Amino acid sequence: MSGSISYTLNEQDVVVAHRVLYGHRAGSRRALGYKALVFAIFWLGWFALNLLNGATWADAARSTSIVCAAIVVPLLLLVLLGYAFAGYQARRLFRQQSTLREECRTSWTDEGLDLRSAAVSVVMAWRDFHSWRQEPSGYLIYLSDYNCHVLPRRCFTDAQWTDLEETLVRSGLPIRGAKVAADRIDPGQAGAEKARLRRWGIAAWSNPGRVALLWMILAFLTIVDTILFPQRGGMVSRILFLSGTPVLAALLAGWVLRLRSATLGLAAVFLAIAIVFQGEWLLAKFVVPQGLEDEFFTVLASAMIVVAILSVWLRFSHSNAKRTWAATGFLIATIAIAAWFSQADPTFYRVSEQARSLLGFGPSDEEKATEKSIDAMRDIPVDRLWGAQPGLVEKAVEGLSPRIPGRSNVYAIAVAGDGQQQLFSREAHLALRVAATRYGGEYRGGVLLSNGVADVLHAPFATQDNMAAAARGLGRRLDPVRDIAFVYLVSHGSGDAELTTTLPTYDELTPISSTSVADALARAGIRRRIIIVSACFSGSWIPALANDDTIVIAAARKDRSSFGCDDRRSLTYFGKAFLQGPLAQGVSLHDAFEAARRTVAGWEAEGHLTPSEPQVSVGRNMQAFWTQAGSAGR
Repeated sequence: MSGSISYTLNEQDVVVAHRVLYGHRAGSRRALGYKALVFAIFWLGWFALNLLNGATWADAARSTSIVCAAIVVPLLLLVLLGYAFAGYQARRLFRQQSTLREECRTSWTDEGLDLRSAAVSVVMAWRDFHSWRQEPSGYLIYLSDYNCHVLPRRCFTDAQWTDLEETLVRSGLPIRGAKVAADRIDPGQAGAEKARLRRWGIAAWSNPGRVALLWMILAFLTIVDTILFPQRGGMVSRILFLSGTPVLAALLAGWVLRLRSATLGLAAVFLAIAIVFQGEWLLAKFVVPQGLEDEFFTVLASAMIVVAILSVWLRFSHSNAKRTWAATGFLIATIAIAAWFSQADPTFYRVSEQARSLLGFGPSDEEKATEKSIDAMRDIPVDRLWGAQPGLVEKAVEGLSPRIPGRSNVYAIAVAGDGQQQLFSREAHLALRVAATRYGGEYRGGVLLSNGVADVLHAPFATQDNMAAAARGLGRRLDPVRDIAFVYLVSHGSGDAELTTTLPTYDELTPISSTSVADALARAGIRRRIIIVSACFSGSWIPALANDDTIVIAAARKDRSSFGCDDRRSLTYFGKAFLQGPLAQGVSLHDAFEAARRTVAGWEAEGHLTPSEPQVSVGRNMQAFWTQAGSAGR
């Protein structure tokens, strides 16, 4: 059979062809297999890296899967954006290449296809083609995976449409995709099919009702997040920021691009991105291992912002490059300003607190007392506050009892570094009480250095200078040959062997480090000491502090986090296991440490957390003291 048609391509013909090609490349078995292989290699590599860092098989698999899931969702969004970008490329190509707009004449026979235009005249056998596909918009006859001839449906009569189909079938040329039956296609169906598809495109969401629906979904997720995790900020500020920023960014981008008809569509895209972000973040709060939330949030937020920027650039850059750059700048600036404003405006915080109070989530008595103490601290002039520190240290040292000759006396220093959480202050207070109970008559008192809000008005700050002053005070009282210094340090820690030292007013102080503590004890002449560091990465303190006359106990390995740093808890995991374990009953430090290590490991296993693996270093001159029971156990 044979036939011939004449036609001139329009922009939509080229767009459909490019999008079909893109869909084939992105969704073909070969492409999917390649992506699956790359993804599997990435998963195995990340899994192996977790194992090398000491994670268990289960924790490594769980952590790796969470990271991969956080990557997959933005990639899927990028694939969808690529589909939109294929249309942009096709429109640009159609405008730039005049040969695509020339009138063409195409004839077919059982031997092949004859293509003629003002620029091209070629006869090709069917065996020279790659494959063919029948779409409602026309025939796509492929030269390769990346190039095809488009024969529009509007240029065929019903008889010609059927004749070409039968010719292609007889030629043995492979059929790509699902073939549409000829008797189901009529000349008007192509336009109807395009209209049906458009109902589900981005333009379909340029509808005030649908944008409002997305906005309400995002606001609902934000409210749920705020109620479940109120410590992350006020409800009103977060609703305004998370749900208002996408709409504001869309309005500004539409104004700059002078595409008012696209404003609602942009708002829908940005709101959808924000919904994915909020949903993933909510899910992450339940499945991401403790200690990795900030890293996960940073990766996820960065991916969502990149997707939002690309959605503007890929969709509208063909209209005006300068305006697209301006719109992208407005988008970034809107996100940055809204983020700053939601954090900086105290009005939002007060409104949020009122809303939480109406919902039954008002501040507790402890939180009210905390705010009152902070206000009192702010009322004290800075020079008086810091000028009082030497006197506070001296007063604490004067409160120590004199040593009793003929026995090993025990003096203590407890340090609570981070004043933004009361958890650390509670643990430091308990450490002094446990030392008094365990050592009984041998205990001669202790000095508390704390940045906790309940302590800062009557106790010395936890600073390097005050630590050195307290050590000098102990050094003047104890016998370096017989007496023991019990030092308990608790705060957030870093891999650089430093403790966070922050006042309740969020003023950051110079961190207390392992070297500063070692230097303070050495200068004070304190030889025999038990040093306990309850912090993340506290194993990094051992090299600077360990010697023949020192026992160093660390809550975690040098490259591991410890857990339980939450003000809703009374103590950290390690602090609870060690201080409220057998230690207070007078068992040896060895037995108390082993019991605490087992208890912490059990809690971490229940929570699917990466094991912290508490560490210990016992100097050879302290071996007997390590295995000796306390006064309470004798």
